[in-house]
Amino acid sequence: FLAKSQPVRKSETFIEATYQYQITDHWQLQGTLQYTRNPGGGAADANNTASARKIPDATVVGLRTNLSF
Repeated sequence: FLAKSQPVRKSETFIEATYQYQITDHWQLQGTLQYTRNPGGGAADANNTASARKIPDATVVGLRTNLSF
């Protein structure tokens, strides 16, 4: 019986940068950039059961607007 090797869990790093811009007195626009390095501390990817690959790093870009009346 051979057990599947699992990645060794370590630390997870999350970085976020955001900026909010006031377009008019009643309208704001906010952008965000998020980056996650070593998600889950290096946990195995449950969607890839054929191998013990780690969950890949992720980048998320977002844009939000606020209107006030």
